[in-house]
Amino acid sequence: MSYTASATAIGISQDTWYNWMNHGNAGKGPYAAFYGAIRETEAQLMHDCLTTPRKQIDLMSDQLTRKDDQISQLNEVTQKQAVHIQSLIQKNSKLNTKLLPEVTENNKPGWKFW
Repeated sequence: MSYTASATAIGISQDTWYNWMNHGNAGKGPYAAFYGAIRETEAQLMHDCLTTPRKQIDLMSDQLTRKDDQISQLNEVTQKQAVHIQSLIQKNSKLNTKLLPEVTENNKPGWKFW
């Protein structure tokens, strides 16, 4: 927040704000405590502005890692299911091969001679 906005927020003019800051910087009376509090608050705000994005990046990185793990697990399950389905198809194909000659012989009409 700018000093002008801060001055407006506490109900003083911009000139008064800058006078208080100058007197505080010079170490004069109660203005020194005001100046110190402002600088401390600015430092904390700067720290928060710099660390909050890092925390958000770390949080998003953790979420992406969890998603990658979930996707890997789903891929493993899908792969196992695909192998199982393939084995079922092979078994079905073997059964069809065994049954196919019987079915075709039984379906031949008796009246054809050739």
